[in-house]
Amino acid sequence: MNKNKTFSLILSKIRKDCGFSSAYNFFKNVGGSKTLDMAFVSYWDIERGKKLPKAHRLNNIIGALGLKLYSSEGKELIKAYFTALLGAPELLHTITAPVKNSEMDLAIGRTAWDTHQWSSKKPQGYAEWTGLS
Repeated sequence: MNKNKTFSLILSKIRKDCGFSSAYNFFKNVGGSKTLDMAFVSYWDIERGKKLPKAHRLNNIIGALGLKLYSSEGKELIKAYFTALLGAPELLHTITAPVKNSEMDLAIGRTAWDTHQWSSKKPQGYAEWTGLS
């Protein structure tokens, strides 16, 4: 399965779940190229997995489906989009997985000793820098 196919299958499923029986029905009922900023042939290529939409067009599609970006369907579609762009789900997982504090400390080069020093003693100039005493 090509990298765009998963995205297109999810888009097609969500479109049907939103009450649009076909790609053409969806395209025409939401205002066509004026709403989606693309010709029907381009939208059809997206649903068939031949290409991915540009980011602003994905936003238009999500809005035309009546979805919010942070809805479960919106997130599912966005995740499939970025997975297709990156070519590997592991890459997306590295930026979407929750980061533990200890991992963040290592990423920015802080050690447990540094963390202890910051939590128990404020650095010189802290009050002036933060406006706190």
